[in-house]
Amino acid sequence: MLIGLSGYVTGYNGTYPFEKPGDKYNGSRYEGMRYFCTTLGALIMPMAFDTVYELTQSTEAAVISSLYLIFDVGLVTLNQYILLDPILLFFLTASVWGMTKASNLTATGNSYTISWWVWLFFTGTMLACTTSTKFVGLFVVMLVGLHTIQQLWIIFGDMRKPLAETVKQIACRTIALILWPIILYMYFFYIHLIVLNRSGTGDGFYSSAFQSRLIGNSLYNVSMPRDVTYGAIVTIKNHKTGGGYLHSHYHLYPKGIGARQQQVTTYTHKDDNNKWLIKPYNKDSIDNIKYVSHGALIRLEHVATRRNLHSHGEPAPLTKRHLQITGYGEDGQGDANDIWQVLLVDGKQNTSVKTVTTKFLLIHYLQNCALTTSGQQLPKWGFEQQEVSCNPNLRDKNAFWNVEDNRNEKYHTVAQLRVWLRRLELPSSGNKSTLVLRLTEVPTSERGECSSGAEVDEILLPIFEDQQTVPDTFDVAAAQMENGSTIQQVEEQPVKIVADAGPTEVELLKRETNLLKREKDLLERENAMLQRMMLGGETLSQPQLNQATISLDLIKNLIPEYEGGVNFNLWAAQFKSVASAYTINEGESRIIFLNKLKGKAQQWLYDNSDFATQQVDELISQMNKVFGSGENRVVLRRKFETRKWKSGVISSHQPPPKPRRHQ
Repeated sequence: MLIGLSGYVTGYNGTYPFEKPGDKYNGSRYEGMRYFCTTLGALIMPMAFDTVYELTQSTEAAVISSLYLIFDVGLVTLNQYILLDPILLFFLTASVWGMTKASNLTATGNSYTISWWVWLFFTGTMLACTTSTKFVGLFVVMLVGLHTIQQLWIIFGDMRKPLAETVKQIACRTIALILWPIILYMYFFYIHLIVLNRSGTGDGFYSSAFQSRLIGNSLYNVSMPRDVTYGAIVTIKNHKTGGGYLHSHYHLYPKGIGARQQQVTTYTHKDDNNKWLIKPYNKDSIDNIKYVSHGALIRLEHVATRRNLHSHGEPAPLTKRHLQITGYGEDGQGDANDIWQVLLVDGKQNTSVKTVTTKFLLIHYLQNCALTTSGQQLPKWGFEQQEVSCNPNLRDKNAFWNVEDNRNEKYHTVAQLRVWLRRLELPSSGNKSTLVLRLTEVPTSERGECSSGAEVDEILLPIFEDQQTVPDTFDVAAAQMENGSTIQQVEEQPVKIVADAGPTEVELLKRETNLLKREKDLLERENAMLQRMMLGGETLSQPQLNQATISLDLIKNLIPEYEGGVNFNLWAAQFKSVASAYTINEGESRIIFLNKLKGKAQQWLYDNSDFATQQVDELISQMNKVFGSGENRVVLRRKFETRKWKSGVISSHQPPPKPRRHQ
């Protein structure tokens, strides 16, 4: 703060980043900060001279000591630059200087004089400044403390002085050398937090509550649901100081490091790979609004990779007495080792998880261990992020977590999601889960807020006549609380609130279907007109060509993207239906087909060297052998829910039984 103050006074505007030594200053007014550091470094020599003289009463010793410091190459080099070292050495030397002055005044019988009090408080002030600059300043605090104890022992042992004199000396030094430095230290931090109140790159190091006070941080004056619900996309932060966010990425653990599954770590920077979807333990979604409460069984699905947070009997990569944490499954489907129990600190039955403020444990349901971070840094294969493991000791102090970011786009209407995607210039086709997933791929800073009901009405006016969109559940709850309802009353009837607020989801889907039918009729009329004009030898004008291009773009939007899931047969049928309805030729059909393949399907396509020359029907036939399935997602999900585990059968109404421990 002192360096910043010196720069501010001398004209530095704060734009130069000071990223690394040797960079050009490009006209920045840095000279004032250099002068300030050099001046403090130069003042070390006269203070050292007087300190040695007070201790030895020898001018020769004081001169020799000063010359040693003046011609010390390291000290001269440090004093040239904008560094903390000259400031630290100045305060450290001043602390010792004040200590010797006060000590000599005490020894000569000048205690309780004005000069004695001045030097005593000067010493306490310099101690506070030394410790505030760097924690290495605690060594000089220890030096002054030991010297003070020695002096008090001498006073106590002087039989010519009463015991009251020792008590007075102890009280005075306690005030000046202990209480006064503590008050100054806290006041310096108060100034620090008032002046430096903006967000930076290291925000993730601090707690979520502290980040919410930093201007520019994603939590500053943010509006998000207070309670965490199933279907919410959240970021989960470790509650210890410097704890990172629960994180995962596409890379696997290397061979020989437990199971070769997806890595899970903690990462101290905000990133899209920190996002997790909260799901019930026995199904992928929930129809009504339901809060995650104390004792709930959940699964956490990594949004980017669609794999679940998982643990098993393999040892952790670094802390071998802990169990390994991985990302497991495919498209959100895994096994019983993906189930976790939420236990709130001092939680009671039906107490819901609150954003930012609630501390909780995540206990693995079968292994009976707590999700934790050891703080150890992984090797380069883990990108030097921190290890995450599962500790069988449930009292681990590093096993506490809190929800920081809490978003639930699930409760927006499909119409709102489509308008939101169009505003971001993204494809707006597909079902609701596809739209939500597409939105979560956009960084939060670029996503903005969901479109309001007015925007939806303006764009879809022929369909949504005199209707209102379903409001956000958090806003409705807040409105009811303003009218006098209690939190418990609002939580007990969230479904009723949403149902009374506007049209149901089924009605909205019906209206969107009608809109698509109108688009289809319009396209059919355009195609018929173009065919008549071609058969008659007419030449298309530029506006008509533009209209034909627009029609092809609309046809593209009618076909959803395919990423290599189990629903290939349904997607292929949709593609053939659209291609047949709008009489698309082979070339256009191939372009649309190749454009709609994403993810694993796109990778398979690129691995096929002659895909550009093959007919669309041939490509569909080959893809059917790789991605086709006779069972749709619903059938597969039901099979998963009724699957028999080693420890029993998981039903849709009761949690899986815990394995018994042998006595």
